[in-house]
Amino acid sequence: MKKLKKALIAVFIGMIPVQIYAWPGMPTPVLHVDGKNLKDPCGNNVLLHGVAITVSPWFNGCMYGSSYCRWDNYDVTGCLNYNKAVMNSLTNTSAGWYLNYIRLHIDPYWTNNRGANVPENDISQFNVTNFQNCVNQVIIPLIEHAKSRGMYVILRPPGVCPQNIAINDAYYNYLVTVWTYLSQHSGLKNRDNVMFELANEPINIRASDGTYGQDAQKYYDALKNFFQPIVNLIRNNGANNVLWIPGLGYQSLYRGLAGNRVTGSNIGYAVHVYPGYWGLNLENATNFTNAWNTHIKPVADIAPIAITETDWAPAQYDTWGEGTTNGFGTNLKGRIDASGNVSWNLLSPDNLIHMGDPNGGTAYDNNWQACAAPCKSWFAQYAQSNLPASSCGTTGNITVRARGTAGSEQIQIKLNGTVVSTVTLTTTMTNYSVTGSGTLQVQFTNDGTGRDVQVDYAIIDGTTYQAENQAINTGVWQNSTCGGSYSEWLHCNGYIQFAASGGGTTGLVNNGVYTIEFQTDPTKVLDLKNGTDANGTVLRPWSKNGATAQEWVAVSANGYWRFISNASASNRCIDLANASTSNGTSIRLWDNYSNDAQAWQVTSAGNGYYKIVSKLNTSRGWDIPNCNMDGNNNLQLWDYYGTSCQLYKFNYLRTKSTRGDKSEISEISNILEIYPNPAADNFTVVLPGTEQEKFCLGIYSLEGKKVYELSNLNAGEHFINVGLKKGIYFIKADSNLSTLISRLSIQ
Repeated sequence: MKKLKKALIAVFIGMIPVQIYAWPGMPTPVLHVDGKNLKDPCGNNVLLHGVAITVSPWFNGCMYGSSYCRWDNYDVTGCLNYNKAVMNSLTNTSAGWYLNYIRLHIDPYWTNNRGANVPENDISQFNVTNFQNCVNQVIIPLIEHAKSRGMYVILRPPGVCPQNIAINDAYYNYLVTVWTYLSQHSGLKNRDNVMFELANEPINIRASDGTYGQDAQKYYDALKNFFQPIVNLIRNNGANNVLWIPGLGYQSLYRGLAGNRVTGSNIGYAVHVYPGYWGLNLENATNFTNAWNTHIKPVADIAPIAITETDWAPAQYDTWGEGTTNGFGTNLKGRIDASGNVSWNLLSPDNLIHMGDPNGGTAYDNNWQACAAPCKSWFAQYAQSNLPASSCGTTGNITVRARGTAGSEQIQIKLNGTVVSTVTLTTTMTNYSVTGSGTLQVQFTNDGTGRDVQVDYAIIDGTTYQAENQAINTGVWQNSTCGGSYSEWLHCNGYIQFAASGGGTTGLVNNGVYTIEFQTDPTKVLDLKNGTDANGTVLRPWSKNGATAQEWVAVSANGYWRFISNASASNRCIDLANASTSNGTSIRLWDNYSNDAQAWQVTSAGNGYYKIVSKLNTSRGWDIPNCNMDGNNNLQLWDYYGTSCQLYKFNYLRTKSTRGDKSEISEISNILEIYPNPAADNFTVVLPGTEQEKFCLGIYSLEGKKVYELSNLNAGEHFINVGLKKGIYFIKADSNLSTLISRLSIQ
């Protein structure tokens, strides 16, 4: 039996996760800005999480004393070795680190005249030749190493802004010189993993009236006029890299840029957030939220955000920002997650690993109240979603490897319930290939004495899925009956269900019973509050407890899904209150009317998680306010940003038998046309209805066990070749408009 090679990312086989073995090698396709989001070429939202790296001896250990210097004296090799080791450490998933970008500072240590001792905001010692040498000898090799570790780079120019800047002043002309060179450099221009941050920490700017200031519209207008020509210069040089625009007040003030934004493609905003910003106590959640909403949210509503500097820790750790995780850190993460389009990094490696040592442990004694420990945990959680894709997954190439024990077994390869190939197996493992899109099922159709099927694996769009790792197997003999899971064997007529191919949206099973897990907190699932079976009952995140109030039956609805509470005797389901598509509308339990307010589109977001959006407005979906998992906030409708509280995992439990199949079916007359009936083997089912009507067809034994299913059938005649054993069966056809049932006799 062939086994999976170590995966580079989390791959979910059916609904079962495979361990993430390594972060290096993650794809870094070129990113672009689409509306308020950063996206990959496949249209997936991407969020980045990382650290700032400054290539100077001071920031590379010397700040702690000369004995701690990692390198010095313009030692290129020493500089590269240390900073590459830092990247290696912070992408080492076996140690729990999941960073996927760096903010890389072209430090004045290299770009000034050698030995110059001037502040970072003093450009008087800038040396163009030294600058160019630094780019080629230090920066480009680090960018190449970052790519090998699966990391993007936001490149920052040397130094920081002076206290006051103005268009056409010395600092403006300095930036023109810097970006003219960088935007034409073949190692940077349009490089897939490189983006540009145009300056660091503007403070005040001169307005058209000659005054200097920051938080007034005339100063925001001046800032737009300052950076717009630089953006135009970069674009005129043919560089389409994403550009991050800094705000005023040490990159804390942005509200006036929303109404007079820098124009062009691939524009985002680079923000700094530290405890004490905006003159407020940001340990207080209300203060933080109000300040964010005033100064950052106006641009976060229209463009992606990268927080390129932040840190915090209690006073004894001497970080740039003094604060706690319970206060500032939680408030920051709350706004980031609620925005849904914010990437962010810590100020330096020292904020994550002890004293910036690549071999060091988690910084600040692993104290949760300092930024290192929580960010290590949060970044690992973020790494489960919003990652760039290596390919768009639209090829629809499928290979099934299988054999029979007798050599006369027949299998059907089905996509979304439709047979795309019928195969007679040999006794030797053989590959069978098809193309198409949809959820893959490999179905055994002619069970008999001495006949069994062994399925080795399926390769779907280049990813291998072992049959024994699939949660749904209706043909394995387990616990003295047909049907079970996690086996490569089909002993009965039935199927093994694999993942979706060719961009298929979901692998949900019709009438499958699931718990619905939150990515934000995998210990929490969607819960019917107090198990109350009544209209309007709140749906909330709650700790897993195995109750039926946490079980949901997925029912196929013509390309959408309805979710019925398994705790409801009257089949109440998840409902959008009053069919309103406004942000904040309650999502609740309600009588099942099979209307569009109860229809949900389920789409894979990668790594086993799914977004769930309303049929009435597919840009809005399930959401928990402020990602609060304590159970006090109910499920609501909100703009889909791809945040962790908008992503869900379906944990398959079992397939629910149709309620009362045996007793109810036996009382219904032959209203579904079948011929011939009795049949020796094959037969035809006639489905009446309109062109718009779609049917799900199920065949049940006398005991009420479903033995065969087809979905998404149009009205008309359908030839069925199942290989049923002799006996009496019931055939049930469900659509959104009707239910039709008949007896079938196989002789």
